[in-house]
Amino acid sequence: VCPSRTSAAAARPICSFCQSENLSWQEVAGTGEVHSWVTTHNVYSAAFAELVPYTTVLVRLDEQPDILIPGQFGSNVELHQGLRVRARAQPLTDRIGELSWEADAR
Repeated sequence: VCPSRTSAAAARPICSFCQSENLSWQEVAGTGEVHSWVTTHNVYSAAFAELVPYTTVLVRLDEQPDILIPGQFGSNVELHQGLRVRARAQPLTDRIGELSWEADAR
């Protein structure tokens, strides 16, 4: 977050608005709304064969609606634009993780 603005900046070394390098990390709730999605039915890579079909969603964060965060959708509910979702982070290794989204029960 840039201290001279009320909005967050994407993770990069300068603020997109004022070019300040005085940035800090800010924890967010991890909630938002589905903006769009696509379901992959074809196996494009053998590494993902077990997952097909899988759905990738773009989510607008509650704290910063102009930032869209992609991730795999992991709920058995019908998708629609505006569906409330919550982020779920899962470690894949000790240094790499995966972000997925699930329907928010609240």
